[in-house]
Amino acid sequence: MGNGIENNLCNNSYKEGMGVTPNGKIRAYAVYAVILIMLRSFAVALFSAKVNSESLVAAPTLYSVPSPTYCDEVQRFIEQIRGNTVALTGLNFFYVTKELILSVVGTIVTYELVLLQFGKV
Repeated sequence: MGNGIENNLCNNSYKEGMGVTPNGKIRAYAVYAVILIMLRSFAVALFSAKVNSESLVAAPTLYSVPSPTYCDEVQRFIEQIRGNTVALTGLNFFYVTKELILSVVGTIVTYELVLLQFGKV
């Protein structure tokens, strides 16, 4: 029984000497998890904003349709793209576009800088 306690103490001191402590592992995992969640959220936001960007690409192609093939469906499609905003929305309160993503990121960065400045006081 005494031998098991000595081995356990020896293993713990070896791990602490190597810089691998349970708190270090937890902290590393927490940082990893936060970074992963932030990257996933940013990727989803960018892909959502791409819906709006891609809807604007179709308009020049539709305007260049030759007159023999121009029909009512092309005219309706042009009116729908030009008249309606094609984008993902948040309960019709806002449209997810690149401008919105940039403004949200700017707001978060500004908030963090203010927190850092007040933290030094």
